Amino acid sequence: MISFILISAIATIATISLLAWPLIKPRSSASYQRQTQNIHFARERLGELEQQRENNAISRSDYEALKLEIESTLAEDIDLTQNSQLAAQPARLVSNGVLIALLCGIFPFAALVLYQITGTPQALQQQPVATRSATTAEPGLRGGSQPSQQEIDSMVRSLEERLQSDPDDIEGWAMLARTYLVLGRYPEAIKANTTLLEKGGENPDVYAALADASALQAGGNLAGQPKFYIERALSLNPQHPQALWLAGLSEAQQGNNDTARKHWDQLMPLLADVPAQQDELRKIIAQTFEQPAQLQTDPQSGQDARQQT
Repeated sequence: MISFILISAIATIATISLLAWPLIKPRSSASYQRQTQNIHFARERLGELEQQRENNAISRSDYEALKLEIESTLAEDIDLTQNSQLAAQPARLVSNGVLIALLCGIFPFAALVLYQITGTPQALQQQPVATRSATTAEPGLRGGSQPSQQEIDSMVRSLEERLQSDPDDIEGWAMLARTYLVLGRYPEAIKANTTLLEKGGENPDVYAALADASALQAGGNLAGQPKFYIERALSLNPQHPQALWLAGLSEAQQGNNDTARKHWDQLMPLLADVPAQQDELRKIIAQTFEQPAQLQTDPQSGQDARQQT
């Protein structure tokens, strides 16, 4: 959560800086630019007039009259330029200061409100992937107000097209893999997670997700390839919640209840911040030791792996 706050703060400061810079940097008005040009032209005209006098191309009286006229205009433009700069500066600083203050106050607040409406605030609680229920796993795809199948297909296609143009987008591949899993497209979820490993390197989260998808593709059976992925996840992070959850289920399916209990006992304190999930784990432990045969033979038990992603 601290990392999220720091990253958000940096992004907010950078955005405000970009918006505020045009208000801070010096800028010239159109009238100021015109006056500057007039001064330049007047000085050029004085030089030309002086050249004409030296070449005897103009009488002395005409020279004096024209010079006086040009100098009067030049003095007026210089005075106007200085006055406009001095007069405009305080007003501009005050008005721009108000705008900058509003940006600093409103922009972060608006971003927070927008995130609360459209984002995933529960992710800030660092709720373990393995402990999410089916209603909280993928907002908008499970539970609550669900989008139509057409909308879902459109979102998936959009994400797929984005990854075709930017195949190194790690977060995009992770999102696509989770989406495939929620939609029950297990082979595609496996493929997307495999791509994640290739592009992002070994990661316990990805191995746990592969175990989940592989087990679901096998009808809930956590033996074989799913177990390999579980072991890889735990080798990288022995305290990985989802891997511990699935490891317990895998051992229970094989009748190794004592080993399953060790995994779940190790998982229990990791769920201290989510008591509801601790209660769910206690129920599974009780069911395992009361009806061990069911976990060995009932493929439905593998759905626990899906519900915890």
